[in-house]
Amino acid sequence: MSAYRTRDLIEAHDGGTMPAEGIGTKGYEARIELRFGIAYRLPDVAEKLGISLRQVQAHIDDGSLVAVNVGRGDERRDLRVLDDDLDGFVRRRRTDAVIAVAFAKPKLFERPVPLGANPTYAERRNARIRKMKEI
Repeated sequence: MSAYRTRDLIEAHDGGTMPAEGIGTKGYEARIELRFGIAYRLPDVAEKLGISLRQVQAHIDDGSLVAVNVGRGDERRDLRVLDDDLDGFVRRRRTDAVIAVAFAKPKLFERPVPLGANPTYAERRNARIRKMKEI
């Protein structure tokens, strides 16, 4: 499984901690620190979860799986899923183990006795009455 290891994108100047004066500043002078470990490609995520690539794309489209677009633009997206986002997805989708409960056996219906070749009015009437009682 090929995963991309990434370095810290932007680090603060004093060994990885944010300086106090950078907290209130905005614009180009603001300092941010982004850190993440592994960014998986979508086929790698599909392989890791044991589902198809289309299912992974559907989870991303409906918002249940967070992905980062590292491509240029919306038309040709190049998506990556971060390790923390994948762990969060699995954590949210986890279900508890359920003990199987035996279902009641379905009630078997008795087959109606077929009428003769030329049933009389009384036989047809009795058959209708029996059918109504069963319901």
